[in-house]
Amino acid sequence: MYAAVTSQNNSSVTISCTAAIQTVNGYWYSGLTVRGSAGVNGQWANVDRSGVNVNSGQNVNMATKTLTVAKTKGVQTIQCGGEIRVTGYAAGVSGATMTVSVPALPSHRVTYDANGGSGAPGAQTKWYGEVLTLSGTRPTRANYTFRGWSTVRNGAVNYQPAGRYGADRDVTLYAVWALATRPPDIRSFSALRVDADGNPDSSGTSVRFTADWNVDASADASNSCRTLGFAYKDASGAWSEFEASATSGSGTNTTTATFDGFDIDRSYQLRCTLTDKYATVTRYTTIGPARFIMDVSADGEGIGIGAPAPANGVNIYGTPVRINGCRMPRMFQGSTVITPSASSTRHTLFTEAQWASITGIDIDEGHPTVFVSNGDVNAQNVVLTGAGYASSTRQWYVWCASAVSGMFRVNYVIFI
Repeated sequence: MYAAVTSQNNSSVTISCTAAIQTVNGYWYSGLTVRGSAGVNGQWANVDRSGVNVNSGQNVNMATKTLTVAKTKGVQTIQCGGEIRVTGYAAGVSGATMTVSVPALPSHRVTYDANGGSGAPGAQTKWYGEVLTLSGTRPTRANYTFRGWSTVRNGAVNYQPAGRYGADRDVTLYAVWALATRPPDIRSFSALRVDADGNPDSSGTSVRFTADWNVDASADASNSCRTLGFAYKDASGAWSEFEASATSGSGTNTTTATFDGFDIDRSYQLRCTLTDKYATVTRYTTIGPARFIMDVSADGEGIGIGAPAPANGVNIYGTPVRINGCRMPRMFQGSTVITPSASSTRHTLFTEAQWASITGIDIDEGHPTVFVSNGDVNAQNVVLTGAGYASSTRQWYVWCASAVSGMFRVNYVIFI
């Protein structure tokens, strides 16, 4: 007899056992009456035949038993057997047994990563075809609330403790945290031109920065201001930082600092940045040039209204500027390259920081309108349908007529 696994999948194996009659020592037989029996795991198949001829050295299969055996969580040993019984002429009985090994079900490993916390559950084994009940253990992290488990680091919650996991693959689950302390808050940020003595002066070359801010220490008494600093955007478009104006404090505070060296004939974008133990926030504002009722250049070719006269043309400054009773919007124009993270009809045009860098104001101030056009149709012939702001993400997006995955250039004009 012989037995073997003839096929298998993740959940079971098929075993086939065959009993055969064979001659030895050169003998041969004809006209035998034979019963052949083959068994797998206690289940048998019997075959009765007469007139069986067996030549010298020949095997004649008599009975075959095939059985499908379900895999379990451990290796199984399956007993197989065969028997040949001859009656009448050359009567006799011969039998044999053997075992066949059945492998265990495939298993997968579920591991846990506290992702900055501690006390993650130990790894679990998930068996093929079964639904695993995840550990009910919750990790901990100082000043954070545990929200659940994600299949990617710093991703959204996919599973809860004691939830059900049914995927047949290995996985690492990462803890998702929410900050228990409220983030730092710059409640207001303003700037004012002053003279050398600190008195308000619309023609001053010094600027007084004032920030009202708050750092929450109610959930963590050790939380405090790490740095509060001011900066301005220079003529090259780069931010120039002043030395930190505050390096401690919690609760509600007001910080004032005065810095020199601001030209009277130009506007400046200004920035305030507050960092505590857990997060950083930023606010922006602007100051204009020195104020003039009207200024005329020496050769009479430039006129300034509310601002110094340019060498040529007209320079008007005010917030807002009104002509014939109509409020004139501020306009910003430029070009940017969009690098999509995935194929989509919607792509990020301006982040909050990019918007502030261009306009000098917070992204949710005013009622802006943004016009967009394809900046290079030869490189990427993308049809743009418009731009829009999403308050949920605090970003501006550009919309395309069809999904785009490659880089493309967008020209824009912003009216505020």
